[in-house]
Amino acid sequence: PLMAGLYCLLAAGILRQIAPAKADLPVSALLGMALVMLYALWEFSPGRIDHHNVQMLLLLAMLYGVSRFDRAGGIVVGISIAVAVAVGLETLPLLDLCLVALSVAWMLGVAGSRLMLQSTAAACAVATIAVVVAVVPPGRYGQLRSDMLSAPFAALLFGFGVIGVGLTAVFRRDGFAPAKAALLAIVGLSLLLAILWCFPALRDGPFPMIDARVHALWFDRIDQEMSALAFFRLGDFRAVLFLVAMGAILLLSAPTVWADGRSGRAVLPVLFAIACGAVLMVLATNRFLRLAVAIVPFLLPAALQAVRRAGC
Repeated sequence: PLMAGLYCLLAAGILRQIAPAKADLPVSALLGMALVMLYALWEFSPGRIDHHNVQMLLLLAMLYGVSRFDRAGGIVVGISIAVAVAVGLETLPLLDLCLVALSVAWMLGVAGSRLMLQSTAAACAVATIAVVVAVVPPGRYGQLRSDMLSAPFAALLFGFGVIGVGLTAVFRRDGFAPAKAALLAIVGLSLLLAILWCFPALRDGPFPMIDARVHALWFDRIDQEMSALAFFRLGDFRAVLFLVAMGAILLLSAPTVWADGRSGRAVLPVLFAIACGAVLMVLATNRFLRLAVAIVPFLLPAALQAVRRAGC
């Protein structure tokens, strides 16, 4: 219940940033968000012991930092990402999407993106070192564990921090510059290739210890590891309704997100990218449904705004 209260505080904080006026968030929007988020709130039911609720809180903290889009927000994003990787690698695609989206905003010269990327990168680098010291035994600092925080993932996060701080120090002004994109691409790709060269076992995926026989007799039979088509096979039409609702929110919010992006505002586009990534993860592996329904509803105010503009 305490974690559920923290979830609600983070949700309220995000909404205050993306919908500061009462007219932007009518009661109907709040009710719609609550209905879609019900499945996420189930993660905080008394007696449920799982790490997904912690991941959910860290993702919301990351979204809150994005919604602020200032120095403090960047620090929150960097710390949240470092801790989330230590909790579990399941959310790594969404964490990566957030960092990529912030980097793209900086490359395009969005107002405030330099400060946001710089603070995110610095916090990510420092927090990664602190988390590694806290959870990884000293004798295993250089080892690879494909299914948990280990050397390559820590190196990626720390490397992102160093690159982000360094490039934002070199390019001190907002504004689009092809050199930004070129230099970031070259340095970032070099870091990825170096890590893959140092840890070639990463190419075998997150569970190299599970061979073909174990996959066939166990892993491939777990419903939550299957695609969203399993919802239809199992007759879980409640989950199908959640998917339809999230798809509708993404489609309806797209015009408002596009307009914000063209106006030089990055918050909604970054949130939209993360929300799209969450829905795609559900389609690939349906166990991410709870995480998706905790993220996508924050775009409902943008969807309603687009509907009002269209005169519907």
